[in-house]
Amino acid sequence: QRPLLFICHSLGGLVVKRALSSAYQYQRIYEDVTAGIIFLGTPHLAAERDEKWNLFKLIMRANRKDIAKENMTQDEIASIATVCRRFAALPLNIPILSVYEDKESKVRENLLQAWRSSSKTSIRLVPESLAATNHRNESLFKVDSNHWELCHLEVDGPLFERLAKYFRAFSENAPANVAVAFRYSFQPDKLPPKQSTELRQSSAVEHTPGSASSTDQTTVGREESDINREDHVQVKTGVQLPFSHVAAITRNPEFFGREEVLVEIDRHLLSDVNGKSGVDSKNGPLATPKSFVMSGMGGMGKTEIAIEYTFSRRQNFDAVFWVTADTTRKLADQFLAIAKELGLDRDGDNKLDEIAAREKVKAWLADPTGYYPREDSFKDAPISWFFVLDNADDPDVLYDWIPTHGPGSVLVTSRYPYLKESSYSLNKGLELVSLDVGIAAAMLRKLSKRETVIDTNAASNRIAELLGGLPLAISQMSAVIRRKHLSLLEFEQYYPDNSKNLHSTRINGAMGNYQHTVWTTWAVEQLSPATLALLNILSVLDPDCIPEKVLTKSAKDVSLKDYPSTKGKYFEARAELIHSSLVVRNMATNELRIHRLVQDVVKQRLSQDQLHDMFANAAILLSGVWPYRYRVGERYTAHISRLESLFGPEIREKKYDGTPTSGKLFSSYAWYSYELGLFRLSINFASLARLILSVAKDSNTGSEREVTAWLCDAYAILSVACTMTNTSDSMSEARAWIALLLERIEKWHLPYDAGVLASAYNQVAVSHMKRGETEEAIGSWRQSFEAFKNQEDKPQFSETWPAVNVALVSVFVGRVDEAVEILTPVMEEHENVFGKEDKTTIESGEIWRAMGNIKFSQAQYNDALEYHKLAVTNLKAVLGNKHKFTADAVYALAKDYIVHDEKAKAAAALEDAISAYINITYQKPQIARVFWKKGVLMKGSGNNLEGDTLLEKAMQLRKEFAPEDRRPVEELADKDWDELVFYWSR
Repeated sequence: QRPLLFICHSLGGLVVKRALSSAYQYQRIYEDVTAGIIFLGTPHLAAERDEKWNLFKLIMRANRKDIAKENMTQDEIASIATVCRRFAALPLNIPILSVYEDKESKVRENLLQAWRSSSKTSIRLVPESLAATNHRNESLFKVDSNHWELCHLEVDGPLFERLAKYFRAFSENAPANVAVAFRYSFQPDKLPPKQSTELRQSSAVEHTPGSASSTDQTTVGREESDINREDHVQVKTGVQLPFSHVAAITRNPEFFGREEVLVEIDRHLLSDVNGKSGVDSKNGPLATPKSFVMSGMGGMGKTEIAIEYTFSRRQNFDAVFWVTADTTRKLADQFLAIAKELGLDRDGDNKLDEIAAREKVKAWLADPTGYYPREDSFKDAPISWFFVLDNADDPDVLYDWIPTHGPGSVLVTSRYPYLKESSYSLNKGLELVSLDVGIAAAMLRKLSKRETVIDTNAASNRIAELLGGLPLAISQMSAVIRRKHLSLLEFEQYYPDNSKNLHSTRINGAMGNYQHTVWTTWAVEQLSPATLALLNILSVLDPDCIPEKVLTKSAKDVSLKDYPSTKGKYFEARAELIHSSLVVRNMATNELRIHRLVQDVVKQRLSQDQLHDMFANAAILLSGVWPYRYRVGERYTAHISRLESLFGPEIREKKYDGTPTSGKLFSSYAWYSYELGLFRLSINFASLARLILSVAKDSNTGSEREVTAWLCDAYAILSVACTMTNTSDSMSEARAWIALLLERIEKWHLPYDAGVLASAYNQVAVSHMKRGETEEAIGSWRQSFEAFKNQEDKPQFSETWPAVNVALVSVFVGRVDEAVEILTPVMEEHENVFGKEDKTTIESGEIWRAMGNIKFSQAQYNDALEYHKLAVTNLKAVLGNKHKFTADAVYALAKDYIVHDEKAKAAAALEDAISAYINITYQKPQIARVFWKKGVLMKGSGNNLEGDTLLEKAMQLRKEFAPEDRRPVEELADKDWDELVFYWSR
């Protein structure tokens, strides 16, 4: 029970960092007794790709001739970087002193030249930038010494005095702190839950460099004497603070100007009301978040300003969120990720759906809970948060996702100029305008590295005026000036002779009235052919988070003349784009980001035929990485959607045929969307795939065998999804599917097609049911069942769906014995393989639901209840709580509870069914039925007010589907409502 003080020199500090990181995870006692750390020249590097790793290698070899030149593998580098990140995230409430050298250390010449081409034989091995751990309690101190002499203290010298100050505070505070820690070391219920925070405040350590004789370099935070541990008086719950969800963005070290915008945002979001930044006078769920909208044309720097504001002001908030808001798909994915990071998916849901994730995140924002490590309780003041919605260009997409309650601040960036005028919650903001000439000129001088050149002010002012003060154009032209080694005066002379083509290019749409946006073409025209080909492909992909794997995996199959076909050529082209500021690369995720304005300008340069070439080759690249029906394809979906939005209208108008590869890609994406329950989206892509592949088949383009196979899939998904959404009876699609399959069977005799044909007969039966042709449907299902049964080498469980369909329909028409006969062997086959606790296949859940319906119709209510319980458990695990299949099973379970007179359970189940159905627009008959069922239940329980309200809602919906039925609600029974519902949900 004595305090531990670690004093580490050079690489020895990494041993301590790793030990403490492991101890905090597994042996809390060591963290409790650790009372201080002094790092003397210990390097700290959290990024795996950084040239500073060469300094590590130099330190290792400096005094040892027996260590190999390449003494660190990439895996070892990754391991050390992980140790550094974990240490920086540790909630250690102790003083940390990091000492770094101000003198260069001598290194053997051959070693130094391995790192840089220089004749110098000395270098600062651990400078300030490599010593800082960015821990919140860290102090940095500079010593006039080289790396190897840091341990040699001169009495009464600067380091001696600084260490004396440290030891005085340590001796006063450490024993008491350890005593507090040990008081609760054997009371685990008093300790906070251990959560790691990967992202911490990058500004946790800020200091002012001083001279070599400085006695202290100050650190933001508390002095060593102020860092005390206090008794823990209550269990800490909620999220560990500070919390950040900003992984998709990085701070721009070249950010310039716009200080007046940052101050204006401060005025609205950081005005101190009731003693807390970002918090309204009302606390908790009744608080209204402060909000601010930045709008303006592309290229004005909205996103960069928001990024700078996020990083520079995040110390004012306990939680920070960054969300890209240009599509519902992206919003849904990000809210789902946030919900998981906040721990909101731990309430029993095995699969949190998008709507639930959104509502749970907004509920947390309305009343956030959390704690800081080692503090004695919840924060007494409300937890303040900051939420950025970036690129929110479509108000209809945005409004469902805006946080509307809670103690926080919302910042929105948008091209839409009237966003703040069309929402009561976003009524404050500004529209960004071009930089004034003086600031734009200063920005030009800084970015072009011409600040120190004499007599540049006048020239930079003139150029800034020519460029219209547009930040993106200034950045582009600065790159040109640097690359061509031009002075600003030379650029003035160079520009007039090369401006004609730029002025002739216009941007269509909302930004077309601003002529200066065309100047981004200037840098594009200077690119090498390979770089330009790469940029052309990037212009038709989604601009955010472009995986580099998309651009490289199938590069050899691309037909564009100059496209970089090897990794080496790709690296060169990528470097040119990065250096021209046309793309931004996230090294951690290997993704590129390209500005939308750059995409617009690039596409403007291309002819229609060239655009078609981009579409065809982008489809090839995406097809090379798309995992065809596997959900790991999520990171590529935005890019497939982008191709459809750009070229889909032209294909549908039959102005462009597309390519077989794009048809294959769209057909597969339709299946992917269907499996996620996005039925309308699947119809959109399947219909487009059908058009493309039908043309390819008729014109003998591509492999006939492959084209017709994917065309069959397009017909299949169309027929299935159309019945799911009540769009049509899908009979024409199903028959076209069968006709194409018969054609393939006659031509190639593939066993696979025979199995698919059985599935097609199953779908024809479903179409018959849509038409009310029950007997024809049962006949088609039996045809499907027999086709599966008689198939050679048939897939296991192939008869499942025909059997379930026949059973559901047979029960409804009163032929229960036939239902039992066909379903029982299928159920036994499934249970023999998966057991009665299967939570992996949809089929098990649907079999149990159908068998429960059979037992219910036979008045075997106990058996019905057990089968329906199995079905609900399975479908919630596989599909989530909000899927229509889950809702069907929950409704059946509610009927069982009613029969067993368990009214409370029945009411809860019906409410679950309502919450699932209510979000599916094409399930109105099911919604009406549930309203009726719960209304009757409520009235029977004495709750007439709620019961009458529900019955009124049910009757209003019923009029849409049975307008001729004028019977009052009292005369209606279960069968009357079941008849409104498609057979599958009865």
